[in-house]
Amino acid sequence: MGYFISVLVGICLVLTVENTIILHRKPKADEPRELTQEEKDKAEAEKRDAEDWQKVMDYHGRDKS
Repeated sequence: MGYFISVLVGICLVLTVENTIILHRKPKADEPRELTQEEKDKAEAEKRDAEDWQKVMDYHGRDKS
């Protein structure tokens, strides 16, 4: 009976150590990938929309001079 318990404890310790190593491993740096034309167009449109929104927010109306 003692042998069985020690085997179970050993298995739990090994699995705990393996999971800890896996969790604390540094993620690999993703290689930069080339954007597709669709992604470039979407990014450009978002930038244009942000600039237009900023222009709307900066608008103060005409001077009455």
